Amino acid sequence: MALQNVSAASYSEFVKLQMSRAEAILKVILSPTDSVADTYSALCPKGTPTKLQRIVDLKFLTIHDSTRQSNEELISQTQSSIKELFLQSSPGKMDEMPRIRSTRHRATRAARERYDHATHTIFHV
Repeated sequence: MALQNVSAASYSEFVKLQMSRAEAILKVILSPTDSVADTYSALCPKGTPTKLQRIVDLKFLTIHDSTRQSNEELISQTQSSIKELFLQSSPGKMDEMPRIRSTRHRATRAARERYDHATHTIFHV
């Protein structure tokens, strides 16, 4: 029973330590950009420059996400403006797409005309 109490207590200490580290990292990430290094050194005295760089990368990744979202909104607005401009400047609405005949149809029509000409010549001579 005493062993279980010791292991439960050590696990509890481990969880508290990890949660305090996570809290410190979140505080550093949420701190103003110009005071990230000072906040990191105050909250993580045993921190390394490599870990600070990873936190800074995380911080700017979240900034870029919000920038990306605003860029996507800007792109969407620009696309809708271009579409409106195009619709306003177009000569009129097309009810249907223009028909494009393939060369096969032209060849068939030419063959039919030759046949008609030949039969007309034979029977009307």
